[in-house]
Amino acid sequence: MAKTTFNIENAGKPAPRWYRISKRIFYLLMAGGLATGTLSRFGIPDADQNLITGWIIFLLEALGIGLANGEVYAPDPQKPEA
Repeated sequence: MAKTTFNIENAGKPAPRWYRISKRIFYLLMAGGLATGTLSRFGIPDADQNLITGWIIFLLEALGIGLANGEVYAPDPQKPEA
């Protein structure tokens, strides 16, 4: 496994995979609270808040899975092809 470093020279490189996954999980957990809090300000019942929040998160994640920008990521030369 590659060593994780933190310095300014890493600005053009992608963050480690473990960090990107952890950040996504954290953001999903926080987004639910933010959306629910916002909906409660409008007087929407709790059951409806949960339903709306769940659908918003589902739709955004599904959109993220289907999006592509044409970039091709180089394969890891140390990892054998499956």
